[in-house]
Amino acid sequence: MQLFGNSHLKGTVMEITRQNASAAVALNVGAGNVINITVSSAELEALGLEVGSTAYAAVGSVILTTEG
Repeated sequence: MQLFGNSHLKGTVMEITRQNASAAVALNVGAGNVINITVSSAELEALGLEVGSTAYAAVGSVILTTEG
């Protein structure tokens, strides 16, 4: 798969927590930032993700907020 634009972040899978039909994936994208992603069990298997794998998070939308 080829990704275009600035809407993706490269990272390393730090943790995978399997649940019933899904899995929570913690992706370290550098500078102390971790993105938590939920994928289906089928997606997890199809991607072949495991701890230490390199993966890309594609961002579809972003909500920004401020404190106060």
